[in-house]
Amino acid sequence: MVEVATIKRLPRFSEVDDDLVQLELEDAQEVVSHTGLPRTVQDRAIRLYACHLLTEELTQADGVQSYQIGPISKTKFQPTYKDRFLKQYEDLLDLYGLNNSRGRAWSVD
Repeated sequence: MVEVATIKRLPRFSEVDDDLVQLELEDAQEVVSHTGLPRTVQDRAIRLYACHLLTEELTQADGVQSYQIGPISKTKFQPTYKDRFLKQYEDLLDLYGLNNSRGRAWSVD
């Protein structure tokens, strides 16, 4: 079972509120429970997906940029990050042939 303390060991998430980490862990558990991954790798998948959700949350907060030139102002979201947690999660799904977002190869034998 993945715990809040496990996620908060990662420097990027060490200052994140415990309640938010718990919420994202619960969401990740729900998602992973429907993937069909073997129990032996589910904790890893939950950890990776929770970190992905937290990365999204932090990026949305950090990625908003406002510009002002004279009387004109503009605010935009700029996702300039690479989410290594999502990549590792999708690689894990690929390993077991369970990644629907990347498609599947079907045979008609």
